[in-house]
Amino acid sequence: MRIVLDARALTHPGNGGYKSHTVTVLDGLQKIAHPHDITVLVDRQPSHHVAATLLRDTCIIDVGSNRIVADFNRIPKAVRSVRPDVVIGITNYIPFIAGAPVIAHMLDTLLLVPAPWKQARRPRQVALDSYFARMQTWTAHRARRVVTLTRHSAMQIEALFPNLVGRIDVIGSAPVIPPPVNVERKAHRILALGQRDPRKNLDCVMQAWGELLRNHDSHAPEPELALVTPCCNWSYWRSVAKAYRVPDPVLIDAASTQDLANAYAEAGVFVFPSRAEGFGLPPLEAMTCGTPVVCSRTGASGEVVGDAAIVIDPDRPQQMVEAIRKVINEPWFTAELIERGLQRAGCYTSTGVARRLLDSIDELAQ
Repeated sequence: MRIVLDARALTHPGNGGYKSHTVTVLDGLQKIAHPHDITVLVDRQPSHHVAATLLRDTCIIDVGSNRIVADFNRIPKAVRSVRPDVVIGITNYIPFIAGAPVIAHMLDTLLLVPAPWKQARRPRQVALDSYFARMQTWTAHRARRVVTLTRHSAMQIEALFPNLVGRIDVIGSAPVIPPPVNVERKAHRILALGQRDPRKNLDCVMQAWGELLRNHDSHAPEPELALVTPCCNWSYWRSVAKAYRVPDPVLIDAASTQDLANAYAEAGVFVFPSRAEGFGLPPLEAMTCGTPVVCSRTGASGEVVGDAAIVIDPDRPQQMVEAIRKVINEPWFTAELIERGLQRAGCYTSTGVARRLLDSIDELAQ
């Protein structure tokens, strides 16, 4: 079977859930034996490492970084030249392609529903989100099958698009991250990650940290906050810290997955207070690195972590304070949480994701 996979998120310079899941899918496909002929669409030439690992034995077509031109011109041309049996998209939508069955990944419905945090978006982001939402809606009516990552997301998609009931497969996702190297855990370091997106709710982490600093035991080490965020955001987070009257956090620009793994392993607790997620890989990444997790119960996050994390209301900083304090002050509980996390993360594998995706392709072919 000839498959075209829209994997532009893989080579896009930014990080995020689309890129992480694309890595998961390609990593899984590389690890299992399958008879399919795969052509991968990218938006710029991949690095030698990516080409030699995730894209080994695939045909690579660079459709360019201009998304509009790629969606309406270069991708349709590429598909016509390959003449695939199925086209698979990973970024919530499929470009306008005629003549080939389509399986669309819909990781979430965040762009399709109103939410209070959207009020803070910049005009350029509003325009991009509007385009992506229109394309996702068109894809929902065009796709022969849809794959998503959690039961929570499947229910949301079915509520918005009743035509997809019975045509959605939940394939999950999985962390693909190397083991930490030469790292010593700092029991009183609190780690969070994200951009300036209000949905990620990092202000709440800053607020909780301030409360911990004001009430910490003078005989114990002072709690320390570390944020994994691109260096272009560092001045912003320093200004936020000043507004909350707390010291500057430790700012980490994790340029590689090895840097990210080391950041997880160095922390005493990882906090993920996102207000909405279609899956949310960071908690599983932290668990894989042996770090206890405090996680939002909203969206799909609670479904993903199960009982392997302390779940909280993301808009109640006091719950976060109590959860972090419990992890820091109760070593026996922390050890149990770490063990549950390792077991939970082990349930999610890239090969399992790839096999479930191939099952969806086989279902489409029948």
